Amino acid sequence: MFKKILYPVDFSSLTERCMDFIKQLKGSGVGEVVLVHVVDTRYASSVSWAFPENFMEDEAGLKERLTEKIDPIKDELEKEGYKVNVRIEKGNPFVEILRVADEENVSFIIVGSHGVTHLGKFLLGSVSEAVLRNSKKSVLLVRK
Repeated sequence: MFKKILYPVDFSSLTERCMDFIKQLKGSGVGEVVLVHVVDTRYASSVSWAFPENFMEDEAGLKERLTEKIDPIKDELEKEGYKVNVRIEKGNPFVEILRVADEENVSFIIVGSHGVTHLGKFLLGSVSEAVLRNSKKSVLLVRK
């Protein structure tokens, strides 16, 4: 039934907890994990006037640093026997997560209840809530 997981990685404190769930799902037939990190560009244009030269760093450098951060997660899942695909996207995080879920035709999405932002909702992170409310796919919400 479940063959492919989408795991949006935000490097928050829930990363390891989500990984524990993913590892436990290996025995249930899940064979592939798509890791996606979304660079949030929603607020870039509103503050870039204050730092015009270096506000948005070069894309290649950013992608390289994100790849270095996500590679240990990829390696850990590959050691568990998963096929792993990594995607780095730009845009509104929840929109991009849902787009990638459709493109990759995943069985379900696993998200942490809270991300790295301090501007999130009180009970549920704003991106997590948007994914939960708008996804056509099943969503596994991992709490702290």
